Amino acid sequence: MKTKKDFIQHYTRGTPTKYDQEKHIGLLFELFSNGENVAAFLAEAAVSRQTFYNWIKAHKEFAEAYEAAVNICQREWEKYPKDNPDFNISYWAAMMRN
Repeated sequence: MKTKKDFIQHYTRGTPTKYDQEKHIGLLFELFSNGENVAAFLAEAAVSRQTFYNWIKAHKEFAEAYEAAVNICQREWEKYPKDNPDFNISYWAAMMRN
């Protein structure tokens, strides 16, 4: 959602966000391959954390894509120190623990 109006309309229309296999699996890949996480997905897809985990339970392909995306994201974070010599080690260590 790009605007305040879109945000308000989305959350006040009273209909749940429908799972779209191609759209949401693609979004997982895009965000996680850039080192982003579940919070970024929730914001971009405009869904609640509960909806996200309901989709994981209900859609096997989404659950598998999520697991793969987590590995992609971890790989990005693990190579970060090597690619950025003056990085913040404290921040990186905290992100790796989480």
